[in-house]
Amino acid sequence: MKLSHLFFYFSLVFSSLQGWLVYCFKSSFLDIACFILYAFIFLAGIGIYFQEKKSEKQNPFG
Repeated sequence: MKLSHLFFYFSLVFSSLQGWLVYCFKSSFLDIACFILYAFIFLAGIGIYFQEKKSEKQNPFG
């Protein structure tokens, strides 16, 4: 499994967990903090995905 796929799956799980946490604690600060963390995870996954694509083009057999 590629690292970028792992990041995308984790961001999906985290987004559903965020909704559950905010529903349980009813905290707007928690909602904002979770959203920032989720956005960071998602953007990191996108960055890693493009890095993997770039390295596949340079070395398709490795």
